[in-house]
Amino acid sequence: MTTNAEKIAAWREENPRKTLNAGVLLSILEVAHLHNADLRDANLWGADLRCSDLRCSDLWGADLRGANLRDANLRGANLWDADLRVLTVDGLPSGRVALIPTCDGWDLNVGCWSGSVSDLEELIATNEGWPEASGEECDRRRPGLQALIALCLAHMDANTDIITELTDRWGDR
Repeated sequence: MTTNAEKIAAWREENPRKTLNAGVLLSILEVAHLHNADLRDANLWGADLRCSDLRCSDLWGADLRGANLRDANLRGANLWDADLRVLTVDGLPSGRVALIPTCDGWDLNVGCWSGSVSDLEELIATNEGWPEASGEECDRRRPGLQALIALCLAHMDANTDIITELTDRWGDR
């Protein structure tokens, strides 16, 4: 039985100058959607997967360097060992965290909240405007979020080239 990664590799070999996009990927895999897709170890380098529904997909070990994932739904996706430069954190009281590089900069998602790292800094400076938390709950969550900000800043500093790479590849599309 041929794996999805092998199907993608065969398509890439036959189409060396074409961009892999969500429509082509659906055709290669002979599926109607990518939700729950098994893309383990697939070469998705430079793929245009904008607005793709990758919820709960297995992307373990997938090469996603340079892939355009703007507005892609990655909730629940297994990104373990994927080369994407997304920072993910589990276990905070505020929920799952994903720091995702985009052409417009870094997008931070913490539970149901999204914005920039500086937006999060502003939010946690007070007890006002927190989604799903107030008063003492804000005080309980604040130390973890402060540590998260430091981690995000370190990750962003270590990956300064990725935004330029994404903008060069996908910025005008």
